[in-house]
Amino acid sequence: ILLIINNNIINNAAHRRHLRYILSIFYPKKLSTPALYAQAHVRTLREDIVIARWRCFRTALRQDLKDERMPAASIMRLYFHNHFEQAKPARGAPPTTLPTLLHRDLVLVGRKLREAADYKALRSLVVESDRNKDRDEWQEMVEDIAKLTSKKVLEQTDQRKSGRKRTPSVKVRDR
Repeated sequence: ILLIINNNIINNAAHRRHLRYILSIFYPKKLSTPALYAQAHVRTLREDIVIARWRCFRTALRQDLKDERMPAASIMRLYFHNHFEQAKPARGAPPTTLPTLLHRDLVLVGRKLREAADYKALRSLVVESDRNKDRDEWQEMVEDIAKLTSKKVLEQTDQRKSGRKRTPSVKVRDR
């Protein structure tokens, strides 16, 4: 997942280039990024990555209920029970871990994933949706997270582009 996140900008640009080629949109014609994805009827790569991350996490939550010895479930449980007992914070930038990415995603929809109680609340949501054979609430949450994450990235890209200073290209003639 981390490799995908680091190369995400390159992958998104390549994805858009391929979509433009498939839709026969070449240089003189211009199409904004949201309009391109709407015309192609596809999601951004970032949305696909976020949805896959949440599917993986849902599987870990379900495994936690079935068998406590499952590796993904036991590691997540240990993370939330032991993570905040560390006396000394690590130096440098905080590490990018699956729980931190999930927390960042959940903040967009007004939830959190910082401690064991938050983990248990999400696990109970999965239990209820499996028990009722109704995954609508979970699916809606994941879709909202994916769309909001993509929107946030597009806004950051627009801010970065608008903040650039463009220098006019001036041709100097030789005398």
